Amino acid sequence: MEDVATLMSNCSNDELFEFVHENTKYEELAVLGALQELDKRGKMDDFAKKLQAQLQIHLQIQSDKVQIIDPQIELFSEWTVFGFALFFSPLFGAILLAYNMRKIGKSNKIIFPILFGLFYSIGENLLQQQISNTAASYIVSVIATLVGAIIIKELFWKLYIGKSAAYTKKSNLVPILIGLTMFLFVMAVLIHNGGIPTLKN
Repeated sequence: MEDVATLMSNCSNDELFEFVHENTKYEELAVLGALQELDKRGKMDDFAKKLQAQLQIHLQIQSDKVQIIDPQIELFSEWTVFGFALFFSPLFGAILLAYNMRKIGKSNKIIFPILFGLFYSIGENLLQQQISNTAASYIVSVIATLVGAIIIKELFWKLYIGKSAAYTKKSNLVPILIGLTMFLFVMAVLIHNGGIPTLKN
C-alpha cells in the first residue's frame, strides 16, 4: 500500500478522479489509494466518499475470510483432516485440526473442535448401541460419521484455518500408522470377545 500511496501522491487531481470515476478499470487497492490521496487533499466529492466507504467494507470482509499463514509451516491438509474424520472418527479429524491450530498460534481455541469431536463421537456410539447389529446401524453409522466429517471440514476448518490459507502439507504417515493401530486393536478386541458382530434382520 505504501507504493500505491507514493504513486498517487504524484498524480494530479484529474488523474486521481480518473481512478475514482472509472474504478471498474483498476484494482481495488489502486482506487482506494486514489481516494485516500483525494481525502488528504480535501478534494473528495459525494461519489468519492460513498465509493471509499464501500471499498473499505469490501476489503475488510475479504481480509477476514483469508487466514494469513506462513507457507513454510507444515500442516495436515484439509482433505487429510476430512479423510481421517470420515474413515476413523470425527474425533480423530478434530485432533488433527487441533494440531494445525496449535502450529499457527491458535492453541486457545483448540478446545472447540476437540469438544465437538469428543461429544459427537460419544453421541454416535450411543446411537449405535441402541440399534446395534442391524442393517440400519451400519447405515446410520456411515451417515453420522460423514456428517461429522463435513462439519469439521466446512465449519471448523474454514473458521480456524481458512479456505485460502497457504501452507506446506505435512506427511500423513504418522496419523495413518496410529489409525491402523487403533483399527487393529479394536478388531483384536472384537475377535477376542466372540467375533465381529453380524447383521440382524
